[in-house]
Amino acid sequence: MALAAGAVAFAALHPFDTSVNGWLSHVRLSGDIKREWEALQQFGQGVSIVLISLTVILLDPARRARLFDLALALAAVGLTVTLMKNLIGRPRPKFNDADTFLYPWGTYPVQFKDGTTLNVHAWDWSSPSHAQLWSMPSSHTAFAVVMALFLSTLYPRIRWLVAFLALTVAAGRLVFDAHWLSDVVAGAAIAVAVGWPILKQSRGVRLLQRLKPATGR
Repeated sequence: MALAAGAVAFAALHPFDTSVNGWLSHVRLSGDIKREWEALQQFGQGVSIVLISLTVILLDPARRARLFDLALALAAVGLTVTLMKNLIGRPRPKFNDADTFLYPWGTYPVQFKDGTTLNVHAWDWSSPSHAQLWSMPSSHTAFAVVMALFLSTLYPRIRWLVAFLALTVAAGRLVFDAHWLSDVVAGAAIAVAVGWPILKQSRGVRLLQRLKPATGR
């Protein structure tokens, strides 16, 4: 259901990607506002995952095992978005080319720091610029939504706070010209479709319980 809704939302929003990006290009951020917003972009990323996990471990021992749900959800969502980035191959907004999707067989001219231009596949990890073709979907948004879902499941009283943080990440991906609007929506849809069932059904804890007898023999 979430994937279907995400696909519909993508189709509906894709025609507006260029106009939204053009409007946001007039937004000028500087000083502490820019630095703070850039820092908030890491909600759901490496250091924040470690800090949140340590907080749960130290302050809420009864829920420590639920971190396995978070780990499994992040891994599943991370694998999904990385696979999609490689297979879809959409240039980032800086190329001003919202309608191009390379898929596995297409290449795109990317300029390197030395000024040379080379046609690159999105899946060509040997090229230092292949990530410039990884606009679709937004992994930052996907991970932020997973983290928000996890924290709101454990601590319902902060659900509005973590929802705000996830929205801040999603908006930041647009303001900082990292993704198109439809990329952000796709990332959120993947988080809900792939990550939410794992968190809701506590599949990480269940997997851990299944592995314990095997390792204890």
